[in-house]
Order: sequence, then C-alpha cells, then structure tokens
Amino acid sequence: MAQLNLLNSNVPHEEWNIILIQEPYLNKSNNTRASSAWQVIYPTSHLSNSMHTRSTILINRQLDTNAWHQLTIPDLADMSVVQLIGSFGKVLIFNIYNNCKNDDSMDVLQGYIICNQDDLIKGEDDHMIWAGNFNKHHPL
Repeated sequence: MAQLNLLNSNVPHEEWNIILIQEPYLNKSNNTRASSAWQVIYPTSHLSNSMHTRSTILINRQLDTNAWHQLTIPDLADMSVVQLIGSFGKVLIFNIYNNCKNDDSMDVLQGYIICNQDDLIKGEDDHMIWAGNFNKHHPL
C-alpha cells in the first residue's frame, strides 16, 4: 500500500531521482507497479530465479541514461544494484533485502565485492552505499 501511495504522489518524480524499495508489490506476472516517470530496476536474476523478488530500484526517467547502469549480481533475487557516474566520480548503490533466517544476500555481497574490488572503488571520488531491509534482530 505504501508503495502505491508513494508512486501515485506527484512529489517523488519531481524531487527524487532514485527510490529503493524492499519487498515490492508484485503482480501475477512477477512485475511491480510504477508510473511512466520511473525506470524499474529488478535484480538481474529476476526472471530466471524462482525466488520471489524482494528488492527493486526506481530510477527517475529524467536522469540521463548515460549517467547510470545496472550491475549484475547473478542468482540472487534479493539485491538490485546500480552505479551512478558523473563529475563527482562513481557511486554504487546496493539495495539489499536480507532474510532474517539466513545471510545469503550478505554472503553474495561480500563475495561480489571481494571478486570485483579493483573495479568497484578505484579512487577517493568513488563511493558505495548499502541500503535495505536487513531483518536481523538482536537475540534478546
């Protein structure tokens, strides 16, 4: 419900360039809802993975498509990733859903960063953001 209220409001696409959504609404075709003002970014395994997609990124269509691209994280329906590129350098945005029963998404993220560290952060103008629903609670 909150996702639909957000998308039906005029404010987001006028003021925001990126919206990160965890546990998005998905219809019977396994697609989320978004207005024409947004480009929906699903995890790269969205169509090939039988797991329910729990992470999406909305990119404002007014943002130049040459200024961003999606990064591929295979076999994980719980993480969507984009990289912004500009005069400021690079910003990687990881939108992560971490199940409370396991650390699968964090394990994949760690492996991805280790394998690609030389390409991800090359200089002091390159940045990384981890955002999401981590669902980990203190045992008390």
